[in-house]
Amino acid sequence: MMKKIAVLTTVSNFELYNKTNHLFGLEYDRYVIDGRDGMYGIQSVLYMMKKFKNLDYDYIIMADEDFILQSNKTLIDLIDEMDKNNITVSGVRDGGVINHRNYNPFCINTFFSVINLKKIKLIWNKKEMLSNQKIEIGEFFLNEVLDYQYDECSLYEPYYCFYLWLLRKGEKIKYLTSKSLNLNNDCITNVIYHNSIIIGFHSWYARAYGSNKKQTERIDLLLNDLDNNSLVTINYILWKDNTFKYKLYLKKFFRKIMIKLNRNK
Repeated sequence: MMKKIAVLTTVSNFELYNKTNHLFGLEYDRYVIDGRDGMYGIQSVLYMMKKFKNLDYDYIIMADEDFILQSNKTLIDLIDEMDKNNITVSGVRDGGVINHRNYNPFCINTFFSVINLKKIKLIWNKKEMLSNQKIEIGEFFLNEVLDYQYDECSLYEPYYCFYLWLLRKGEKIKYLTSKSLNLNNDCITNVIYHNSIIIGFHSWYARAYGSNKKQTERIDLLLNDLDNNSLVTINYILWKDNTFKYKLYLKKFFRKIMIKLNRNK
């Protein structure tokens, strides 16, 4: 049976998104969370689950606008493997794999991942998930030697609770291989593989695209090497929480007040 798949991107830079979104196959529906007001990470995950609650999709491909897909076939092969082996999430470790990400190796960096939405919906519990931002030494077993440093007890990213919750629920995570690109003096971009075959590239610095000359030129060079149709646009559904920036402001405001009160005790 044909799987129903959506691509979800939390976008802070629409100029870059319009140059990368068409690389995904036309068979995928596109959804965008407007991240320009600071919605990303765990807030984006929560909003995703809220918006997809009544939508009928089997899998979601979560890909930032600075993720550049090379092979739709390899992506489908990955999803087929996830289906066959009862895997809930696939993605790149946030520690020990990428040279500048030395945080938790059991959690995924959200620049690119594939999630089995139907499986997650069956167990979804927002309050329970958020209570999992905790970890103990030796709680999880690392079954491979990693190239770079990592901290197995890191809680650096607030969204780690999502992946720690899935692991504690017994869900399977497939950790994808990633290496530095090292092409055209680009030592920032990393390549993502499935079974030694390239899925795509993560350029990093999406927010700098169009405003920082050096990063813009680097990303454009990568795009030009990989794609000759960067002006093609694909329709997408835009989601924006118009109240989020006010809630974020109030949260920061009250946090500052509490810090001042605690200092004066």
